[in-house]
Amino acid sequence: MRIIFESMLVDGEGIRSSINGKVDWEVLSPRIASEASSGNEALQLLQESFLLQLIKDEWNSMAVIRERLQQLQLNPLTANDLNLQIAALEIKVPSEKGTDRQEWKALLKLAFQKLCRETSAGWKGIYPFRDEFNSAMMYFLVILKSGPEQSHKTKRFIEELKQSTASNLRLECAAGIGEQVKGLKRLKNAYTSCMLSWNQSPNYREAEGESRQVRELMQFFTPEVERMLARVIENMDMNAFRMHLDALFNSERDAPMFVFTFLALRLLLVFSSIAQKFELGSSAVQKYLWKCQISIADYQSREGIREKIEELALLVMDEVQKIRLSSGRHMIEAVRKDIGEHFCCEQDLSSLAERFHFNETYLSGLFKQHVGIPMDDYVTRLRMAEAEQLLQENKLKLTDIAMFTGYSSFTGFCSAFKKYSGRSPKDYRERYVKRHARN
Repeated sequence: MRIIFESMLVDGEGIRSSINGKVDWEVLSPRIASEASSGNEALQLLQESFLLQLIKDEWNSMAVIRERLQQLQLNPLTANDLNLQIAALEIKVPSEKGTDRQEWKALLKLAFQKLCRETSAGWKGIYPFRDEFNSAMMYFLVILKSGPEQSHKTKRFIEELKQSTASNLRLECAAGIGEQVKGLKRLKNAYTSCMLSWNQSPNYREAEGESRQVRELMQFFTPEVERMLARVIENMDMNAFRMHLDALFNSERDAPMFVFTFLALRLLLVFSSIAQKFELGSSAVQKYLWKCQISIADYQSREGIREKIEELALLVMDEVQKIRLSSGRHMIEAVRKDIGEHFCCEQDLSSLAERFHFNETYLSGLFKQHVGIPMDDYVTRLRMAEAEQLLQENKLKLTDIAMFTGYSSFTGFCSAFKKYSGRSPKDYRERYVKRHARN
């Protein structure tokens, strides 16, 4: 098969060099029109990572979310009461085996991701983000404004992208478009309805009654309900969790299977958030839970789905138990891991104490005892280490680096960096570039 990339493939230096070492471009005959700057690509990857984080993580404060969105230049998403929708698109890559074919498939997936980013860039208010465990899957967060031209915006975009993929990559796609939601607090519900639709693609044809039932379920899963379910699991109270399942999977409820599939998918997000918070040393449980989103639609009875959900709940509770019933050092390692993933956002002691069910004073003392420095100093060190790395890469503006490392003002960043390293960020970068230019 000869693959022609008619449209521009945006490529970063690191990705391009790694592909060049493995792929015979003469055989594949691609045409690459231009490349994005490394700084823009770095920003886009940070944006994508955070959008996925919004779906996977438990967030205590909308103020923190808005702050990070502003830092990542995603300001349109900070407005109140936005109408949002999420869509998913997966390419169907042939399953031939062999080393050469595997590399060819990897290249196709990379091209698909770039094509998705490029196409969405031509639409206002559509933001792509990739699945960390499935490189053949891309998601899209869509802002919907009022007006008849907006009512089918997501569908028109997906159709354009499917046609472009078929034309350029000669591959088919499976797509899913979620229900509309209002505000970022309902983003997980939009994602779940999107995955429900994707699971039933391409034979799924939505009826108005089914759409109404999904919207009713989405109203049930509020942030407050999610926190309640998370607390039950983190307290390892299986009896209380089963009581909640009794209410959700009520045997007297006359509902089609897709209703229970939606409930299961929504609970999977709760499990994933907890596993990410407590799991140490490996992402095995997180990866397993994430992949269950695909297999959960295969169950043909509410009893089967409920049994699977109970099994996964016990799995997550085991992870929590390893941490909660171990020494304080293991608990602090979980806190350190959480800080390491969110240090770019403004996190105070009280929010961390609430997140891990600690007394503030106790958490502060325990952290200093096991880490050796106060929590504020630890956060500063993480930010400065990240700043040094970004300065050395010489791809981003200094003002962007300030925002990406969690500082609301460039002046505050410069002051903190100079105090930490003994020189200004500009001086640090210039010295590093000159030193490595001589080598």
